[in-house]
Amino acid sequence: MSNISKTRKLVASSDATSVPFVDEAKSLLARCLVSLNMIDGAYFYEAIGSAIIPGSLSHLLCVTDQQLMTIYQSCGFFNVKRNCFSDTIFQGFIEGLNVQISITRYKKPTSKIRSLLVKIGQGSYPAKPLQQVRNGLQPPNHRLKKEERQLVAKAMLPGRHSFDA
Repeated sequence: MSNISKTRKLVASSDATSVPFVDEAKSLLARCLVSLNMIDGAYFYEAIGSAIIPGSLSHLLCVTDQQLMTIYQSCGFFNVKRNCFSDTIFQGFIEGLNVQISITRYKKPTSKIRSLLVKIGQGSYPAKPLQQVRNGLQPPNHRLKKEERQLVAKAMLPGRHSFDA
């Protein structure tokens, strides 16, 4: 059974669900995640977070929150009508990449919401999100390489689809 995250709403767009865009979004996300997994040092990034926070996947991928949510929606990870994120579909996508990336849910002691975290990077420490929180670990100072940033920027060109900043 799928764990779901009810965090924010996103307006559906026919451009964001076209077959060429879906294939491009999945390919781009896969390429970026594989590249980022080479980071020296593992870290649990929030899959749905704010682009201004270094510990979020949108910050790491150099995209806005809206752009990342549109990618999630078009890849089938986020259901707009139900306003939920499918951990199961996202985990299946990651497993298909054949890299050591994992996802987990974590409830911070100060919050009622269980955040979806994506562990990216090389190394076995931290093994659990609690270790990262207790030790106050900061995310590695790393973002996409220039080549990947250019691919993302090209995919974000106005008129190509529904990415709105």
